[in-house]
Amino acid sequence: MAQFTALLAIASLAALLSGCIILPLGNHSSGEVEREISMGELDDGEVVKETVEEDVDSPEEQKLGREIRGLHEELGELELGIGIAQLKTQQGLEEARSQLKDQQHSVEKSERDLDVFRQTAETRTRRSELNLKSARHRLADARAEVEQLTILYEGSELEDGTAEYVLQRSRRQLAIAGERLSIDEREHQLLIGKTIPHEESEKVRDLEKARSKLETKRLTIHILELEAEQGARARERKMRDLREGIEEKKEALEKLSVEVEEEPVIARLSRGYF
Repeated sequence: MAQFTALLAIASLAALLSGCIILPLGNHSSGEVEREISMGELDDGEVVKETVEEDVDSPEEQKLGREIRGLHEELGELELGIGIAQLKTQQGLEEARSQLKDQQHSVEKSERDLDVFRQTAETRTRRSELNLKSARHRLADARAEVEQLTILYEGSELEDGTAEYVLQRSRRQLAIAGERLSIDEREHQLLIGKTIPHEESEKVRDLEKARSKLETKRLTIHILELEAEQGARARERKMRDLREGIEEKKEALEKLSVEVEEEPVIARLSRGYF
């Protein structure tokens, strides 16, 4: 190695004397090139020609370049991901708002159903009360008719059975009227005691369920909006960090390039080669 260095120094000295400088910047296998400076001088020492072949980027510059490209690729993927996330968020919100509108219609329908039911329940109750009142009147009339007929035909001397037939018929009417009144009373009690309250409770329960679902839909939309906002802020922070990283790498690369360009030729000649 020492002999090679000595020979290289002698060759370089001879090249200087002949007007040609060979600067070893690395081996060819690593992709680096040699710098050749050819100089000729006039009698007054003026340099008339200088040819410099630029070397390839240094390992530090290559590393920074790779890092910058990687950050750009990551930034591009992030921007694409942001676009996809925005589309998904918009689609989810539109679907949730559509479901919210449908649920609002369900609440309105349940409210109308309950109002209509209460109105019809009042009518049904009133009709039942009238039927019950009518049945009581019929029973009273039938009872009065039996009493009158009994007084009329009591002690009658009719022998053809007319009196007995008329009395039996009036008594049958009285029994029927009593049975109808009993049925109407049971139906009325069932209507106001069980049927209407049960149906009303079902309508109220349907309305409460619809309102609960409506609140759930509203909460779902609120959560989606919060998640979208948080996700957007997180992605913006990451994009800002990536852009700042790219700028820092670019500044470092520019600084390194300037340092290489401003380095004296003698320093380049003596840097690790002699």
